[in-house]
Amino acid sequence: MDPKELEISPEMQQKRDHIDVKNLGIGLLTSGAFFAWGFILQGLWNALGTGITIHAYAWMIITVAICKITNIVPESIEVACFQWFQFVMKNLTNMLLVGIGICYLDIGTVISSFSVTYLLLCAATCIGAFAGAALIGKLVGFYPFEAGVTAGLCMSNMGGTGDVAVLSAADRMELMPFAQISSRLGGAVILLLASLMLSILAQFIVTASPEAAETARQALEAAKSAAVMLPLA
Repeated sequence: MDPKELEISPEMQQKRDHIDVKNLGIGLLTSGAFFAWGFILQGLWNALGTGITIHAYAWMIITVAICKITNIVPESIEVACFQWFQFVMKNLTNMLLVGIGICYLDIGTVISSFSVTYLLLCAATCIGAFAGAALIGKLVGFYPFEAGVTAGLCMSNMGGTGDVAVLSAADRMELMPFAQISSRLGGAVILLLASLMLSILAQFIVTASPEAAETARQALEAAKSAAVMLPLA
């Protein structure tokens, strides 16, 4: 595909740049409708009793992606949603970061746990997640930096609040939908895979050491609990 085919036409760019209060209201109403629809789908999915938790944000983003692919949303509503997103991103991002810093970061805990080993572990985790995702993204035709940020860092951060912090630091707030998919689905998949691997390893450990088997069992229960609680972050 010619990359120029993906570029926004001057006419569409002019429509996006023409800010209108009416468009902001339409964008707010549309985003709120998709948000509510995501929670409805989450309730229906949980009623099926599959045992797999998928957050309402993930359902919302999947629904938006389907609507975008099928082009069932009128162009005027797409423009309104774009203007509403730009309004929120430019005016409320700093407020969100302040809220995250006040509510989610315990400075005392950070200072008490800070050490050279802790710093190296954090750096190795961030570098490994970014580099691995960037390399795979490059191999499949994605931009490596954007792939490393969304599929790597946003998958291993603290959820939606972490996505805001990571994307604002990388100056890529427009990638929020991709970051949300990475956080809600990617993080849950990693925890489910970890619990599966622990359950398989426990079968081999139990015959060698009952104490090690008990430790593995406790780790498995912790991973399952984290898999359930992850979408709430």
